[in-house]
Amino acid sequence: DIETLGTGNDCVIVSIGAAIFNRADEPGTILATFDVKLDIENQPGRHIDPGTMLWWMKKSMNEARKAAFSSMVPRVRLGLALKQLDDFIKSHKPNEAWGCSPSFDMVILQDAYKQHKQPFPVPFWKWSCIRTIESFFYGKNTRKPEGDNWLDGTAHDALDDCKMEASVIQKCYKATVKAGVSV
Repeated sequence: DIETLGTGNDCVIVSIGAAIFNRADEPGTILATFDVKLDIENQPGRHIDPGTMLWWMKKSMNEARKAAFSSMVPRVRLGLALKQLDDFIKSHKPNEAWGCSPSFDMVILQDAYKQHKQPFPVPFWKWSCIRTIESFFYGKNTRKPEGDNWLDGTAHDALDDCKMEASVIQKCYKATVKAGVSV
């Protein structure tokens, strides 16, 4: 999961989170995590969208803003963050990469890797969409307050969102197995 200051492929990235999990494990079981906050002032060639800035300023985003922009959290440059994410992915060799939605997260990350002349570590055929599986099983977005899958943590914190999304996938997998469907 990523948090950004825009919606275009070339937007400034605030944070990157990743969680390694086995879909067959009990919901909430996470095997490894990656969490990095980025230096938003040193991302040349990347852009900030005023509408996204206004979204971050909403009262409902107080906790997310604190998590994303706290001066107490060490920040790294985008190139280093991408190298660290690449190392994390290579060390765990996941079978697939889930995004909410991959057409946002993966595309923005892919653009950043291209900008830094680094190969993107996840081929497109390994991208899977949490929204699709959630819609199939629940018929709606359950990752909202009072939803079946509301997270334990801070909404729009990249790592907390990853953990919640992993739990949704694990619950859906468990329901599939319980129904006798082979996956």
